Amino acid sequence: MLAMIRSAFVDAVPLMRSRALPYVAMAVLCAVAGALLPVLTTEVSDARAVTQVPWLQFDLDIVVAICVLAVFFVYPNVARSARSEFRMTVGRFFGIIGISLAVCVESVLGFAAFIIAGFWITVKWSLSVWTYLLTEGKNPLNESWQLTNGQFWETFGFSLLLGFTAGVPMVVGILGVLGNAGAEPLVGIVLRPIAFLIYVYALHVYLLGQMHWMLRLRNRALYVSVGASA
Repeated sequence: MLAMIRSAFVDAVPLMRSRALPYVAMAVLCAVAGALLPVLTTEVSDARAVTQVPWLQFDLDIVVAICVLAVFFVYPNVARSARSEFRMTVGRFFGIIGISLAVCVESVLGFAAFIIAGFWITVKWSLSVWTYLLTEGKNPLNESWQLTNGQFWETFGFSLLLGFTAGVPMVVGILGVLGNAGAEPLVGIVLRPIAFLIYVYALHVYLLGQMHWMLRLRNRALYVSVGASA
């Protein structure tokens, strides 16, 4: 487990470099938003003596939108490290959203009905986005469920470890991007893009770890299947 997570941290760097242009462009947009917000709020406050909240909310909405957009650049970038011909299509874009929503809804319903059921469903379907993106013609939810048969606690332990090691820098990046709202222009220009790139790096690490774990379980299942047929 540790070796796989360590590999994700190392592999994330060249992957980011391979798509440097869109990530840098989004980081620049974060910096521009951080630079303009104090100017806009000052002008509004001086001229109309109104609250700064509307401008602040607008700024945060833009930054959140940029962070969400980055996810759909990172997914195909990570997927291509396992399958070079992978392309993100409109169908796959909405497929990720649909599967993620389905997992969230079923997990919430499971937790509402019985906490153990929600926990079980969350772990069993935790690989469904990757079984969908790297699908081999199977139902992604069903394949994720099947792959984790006999590997439930191992998958849970790996997800917990990955979530902590990649989640800490990811949260730091998000808080750095959002936390500079209303700061001095120089602070926004310097810290926001750095925080955004930290977030993108951590996102690469997390998705790489998830994908590699799914592929490991898929290869293990294939090995068992071949051995049984022999």
